[in-house]
Amino acid sequence: HTQFDAANQGIGSAVSDDGLTFTEESDLRISAEDAGFDSGMPLSPGNVVPTSDGRYRMYFSTLGWMNTGGLTAETIKSAVSDDLVTWTIEEGDRVGGASTISGGEHPSAIVNPDGSVTLFYGRNINFALFYSTSADGLTFEKEERLIDATLDSTFLPQPDGTLIGFIGQRDDTTGISSIDRVVLEPVTDS
Repeated sequence: HTQFDAANQGIGSAVSDDGLTFTEESDLRISAEDAGFDSGMPLSPGNVVPTSDGRYRMYFSTLGWMNTGGLTAETIKSAVSDDLVTWTIEEGDRVGGASTISGGEHPSAIVNPDGSVTLFYGRNINFALFYSTSADGLTFEKEERLIDATLDSTFLPQPDGTLIGFIGQRDDTTGISSIDRVVLEPVTDS
């Protein structure tokens, strides 16, 4: 995301030939204004997943608390791209805003073997990590609470069906943060 004091907030990109040294590209991939927010609203990029029609979908959220200094229910939106450079904002809110789920930020998505999408996201109001699954990657209606004292996460599907996740944990007593590795086992019918 852009610097928090930038006049036009948004999500940029950087390229690398070796995966270690990156050069920032000019222009924003998604601006706050393009997404329907005030141009000064910070955005949190999530990750990019493939769609069934050969495009890419990025999930991203607002970071309103960076502007207000208080905790707010954030909104997760999505955009699609054919080339990972030019992005088109999709109609509607995935989580928060006008959706049926009350809010989330720092989204991380995975595509499941059946083509559905599971979206992991934090909620800074109660510092918990939630997830919701959507058949089409757009409509998320029911959520489950996964773990407390965390906001940030990323999950990597493994060939055996497990998910290896890295989550940002925060100790409410000390305020100290850490990154923890978790393994989620697939649910099987008994």
